[in-house]
Amino acid sequence: MLALGFVFSACGGSKARDVDAGPQVSAELRAQTVTALATNVLYPETQSFEAVAASLETAIAAFAATPTDVALRDAARQAWRDAMEAWQRLEVMQVGPLGLPASTLAGAAIREEIYSWPIVSRCGVDEQIVAQTFTPPATLAAAPVNVRGFAVLEYLLFNTNTTNACGTLNTINSGAWDTVANTGTELADRRAAYASSVATLIHQQATALRQAWDPAGGNFLATISNAGADGNVYPSAQEALNGISNAMFYIDLVTKDMKVAVPAGISIACGAESCPASVESALSDSSLLHIKTNLVAYRLLVTGGPGAALGFDDLLASIGQTDLVNMMLADIDAAIAATEAVPGPLETAVVANPIEVQALYDALKTMTDLLKGQFIGLLDLDRPMAAAGDND
Repeated sequence: MLALGFVFSACGGSKARDVDAGPQVSAELRAQTVTALATNVLYPETQSFEAVAASLETAIAAFAATPTDVALRDAARQAWRDAMEAWQRLEVMQVGPLGLPASTLAGAAIREEIYSWPIVSRCGVDEQIVAQTFTPPATLAAAPVNVRGFAVLEYLLFNTNTTNACGTLNTINSGAWDTVANTGTELADRRAAYASSVATLIHQQATALRQAWDPAGGNFLATISNAGADGNVYPSAQEALNGISNAMFYIDLVTKDMKVAVPAGISIACGAESCPASVESALSDSSLLHIKTNLVAYRLLVTGGPGAALGFDDLLASIGQTDLVNMMLADIDAAIAATEAVPGPLETAVVANPIEVQALYDALKTMTDLLKGQFIGLLDLDRPMAAAGDND
């Protein structure tokens, strides 16, 4: 698997068949809900992310100027945590420009430029450190995505080992790495400079994402809000809703299956009792917070945000499915509680606290079963192609 964008395809998925046809949501309400979600949730999240990405670039540039300053290092690490929290909300909102062109309507692959996890090459990062090909940022931008982005930034900021992640036969282990690692503060200096370039590229992509949505820029906000208009990439408001609901399947296919089931050994992809090395953001001990943030973002899309803003809950309520709405929200809250109940960090818990981790997985499964069943069935939405045969 080279990317996650395929998960969120808005074209060619399969219909849910486990719910009998009943009252249909009006076309007008579908269109109003698309506009509300785009205006109140999706576009504002890109604006919030650009702001924290700017702060991230500033904090890491200050650290790179004085890599031995512990206070500046800690500030850079906190800036990474803040930016990643904003990003983990957007992970559940891969609509339009964030997605891959081959699988997402209006996709521009911005997500892969910012965060390619789980595709990360720590050895590749260490090779860049030796070759000093991480500056200027424009040079690094031409390198593969697996040596850029948030996961690489975590490795550069939180890794305190002086060893590298390459095999013993790699050319950097013929003396070049040792020269860097054993020369004063050279390794720390290069890691900090590399981190500064990565942060600059993240900020640039955050700006590109916001501009793609901005009415004064690419105006994707108008594109998705006017779904169904002549020449629009979305032939109908229903297809725009499909694009948003498909993005929500991140909770099932990534949060549940990749972030929990694989490291916990529940998934056959692990092949062992547990696979702690598969935990997302293990170096910063942020994996459980990422999961919780994904759930918060999922809830935001279901409800449309605070107040009376339209969301998927209003579509369900309009056809008499208030009980299902209440059940979905209760399941989300239960999954958040289960996340908080896992003794952190997750890479330790999958070994030492399997009962709590299993309870988290079970809570996520209960929640996503509704997403894959009654939710998309009653709203006549498509399953993403990657989830078409998923009946777990």
